[in-house]
Amino acid sequence: MIIGLGRLYLVVTFLVTSAAILDADLILSIPRGLDRVALAAPKPSIQKTIRMDGARFAAKRKLPISEAHYALAKEITRSNNATERGIEVVLHLEQALKGHYETESCHQSLGQIYFAAGDLERADRHFSKVAKLPPELELSWARSLLSLGRRDEAVERGKRAERALYELTHAPTANSADEIHWLSALEFLEEFEVAVAFLEGRLAEDADESYAPKALSRLYTSWYDVLRRDLSVPTRAAVDKLLAALRHDPDNKASMERVIPLVRTLGSNKEH
Repeated sequence: MIIGLGRLYLVVTFLVTSAAILDADLILSIPRGLDRVALAAPKPSIQKTIRMDGARFAAKRKLPISEAHYALAKEITRSNNATERGIEVVLHLEQALKGHYETESCHQSLGQIYFAAGDLERADRHFSKVAKLPPELELSWARSLLSLGRRDEAVERGKRAERALYELTHAPTANSADEIHWLSALEFLEEFEVAVAFLEGRLAEDADESYAPKALSRLYTSWYDVLRRDLSVPTRAAVDKLLAALRHDPDNKASMERVIPLVRTLGSNKEH
């Protein structure tokens, strides 16, 4: 199982569905303004301010209190100083949850914030209450679960993400970004043969397909890493994948970093 797929194709992506309240461009900026210590034990004064703001907004807009908190969280995320007000977003969402308003959207948004902030325990608490995460987010979370040693759950989520991404990739409106997301899921699941066959087909259809050679090179490099960990696989079989990676992209630094020690080892063996 590949843990570090994001380094191959994508920066870890946090996407939201139309139901979720946080804008995709803001979800990564908000955690930078969060103090994990403050989140663990928010000051009473901040909590009081949040409750009062919600009450005032509810009265002004004639909304239920939980819906008012939800609307305030959404409003803050769209403001120019959203990063500095991340704690307010979190507390408003938590107040909305207390009133059972837009429960799944709140849990998903809170999970994304905590996930981006590196607080996997809290992220897990919220994601576990969301019936269906967006596939890119599902895949990113699967990687984290694997790093936490929860392999079975990681594989299950990875497969779920792959199925959803497959559908997107094979839709009439699909583009190269959809394909890259799907290939990332295949790589996570170590379905290298399927991913390579798809990309080779892309190159056969269009030799100028811009992303395919580099993507193939990265796939073959990851495939090499997996084979090298399996002691039952002959070294030559693994090295063939590395050579294939360099054929598709001679400038692939990751492949070169793996080739150099092999060359040195061969040279040393010949000397002796």
